[in-house]
Parts: sequence; structure tokens; C-alpha cells
Amino acid sequence: MNKINAVLRRIFVPQYDELALFLMSSAFILVIITHEGLRAVAFHIIGWNLYTLLGVVLLGLGIALSIYHVFVSREKTYREKKLMLFTTVMINGFGGVVAGKYVIEEATSLLTFIFPLWNIANGFLLILMYGFDNIDEDIIVDDNAVPYEVVAGLSVVLVTFAISIFVFDLHPAVVFSMCVAYATNINALVKDFVSASVR
Repeated sequence: MNKINAVLRRIFVPQYDELALFLMSSAFILVIITHEGLRAVAFHIIGWNLYTLLGVVLLGLGIALSIYHVFVSREKTYREKKLMLFTTVMINGFGGVVAGKYVIEEATSLLTFIFPLWNIANGFLLILMYGFDNIDEDIIVDDNAVPYEVVAGLSVVLVTFAISIFVFDLHPAVVFSMCVAYATNINALVKDFVSASVR
């Protein structure tokens, strides 16, 4: 059972460095700005009340910290990591909610299933583990982002977003899921590959 838990954590709960948090926050901002419908879906499902307002404020602070820390080299404080962890869980949860609604109502091809289903699984598992205190601020690591990685990563997110929306006319839920998957998983693999090649 412990081995299964370890494998699940490695697959679905990677460690989030500054670059992953920055790219995920950037993708979230892009989709929130460009697609009002996704905001409406999220608020319709979770409701609008004092707790939601508090969550939105904390989410905004976490996103601001994720953007701020990619440009500075100082270590994150315990409270900053707690906020950034909350933001990570909420962004993945948001992705899971909108992707889930899309898959149920509109998904028609394998491509439009893969990334949303991954987002649903990732978001659900993160929220579950967060709710049961199985993850904490330790998954937010202090590795400083390198400028060229920030530029390259942000370029990939922007290009993916633009081509998927304006060329292939993919649903924003699919595009957001793709961007989050890149920010949290694929980008880490690319970094590891580049690091191994340089050695």
C-alpha cells in the first residue's frame, strides 16, 4: 500500500518549483481573462458566499506570490508557501471542475478527453490529499527559476494557448488542462532532459 501511495504521489503530486507555479498561474490568468463562461461555471458549482470571497482573495495573493517569486531569489517563508500551496490546489481544482463539466457535456474525441481527464484526476487527488492533510507546504520547493526557463516556459504556454484557441478552436477547458499539464508535469520532464544533456 505504501508503494502504491508513493507512486500515486510521484505521478499526481509533483513538487512545485517557482517555474511550475508561475506557468500555472499564468495559464489560469489567461483563461480567466479570456473566457467568462468558465468563471460562471466555477461559481455556479461552488456558489458565491463569504467563504468563496475569502478563497478568491487567498487565491489572488497566492498567484501574486507565484509571479513575484519567479523574479526574486529570496527563500519563501512558511506562510508564503502555505498560500502558494492553497493556490496550487485551487487552480487544479478549478481545472478539474471546468474539465469535468466539459467532458460530461461536450467532449467528443480522444484529444479532448485526455488532458481534461488528467486535470480532473489531478485536481481531485490534490483536493483530497489537501483536505486530509496528506500534503503540506513542503511540496513547494525553493529552487530558483532561471530567466531563460521563465521565458521559454511562458512562450510555450502562450503559444499553446493561442494556437489551441484561435487555430484549432479547442474548448478553453481543454486548453487550460493542456497548459496546466505542461506547467506541472511536462515542463519538469523537459528541464530534467536539458539538465541531463548539459552534464
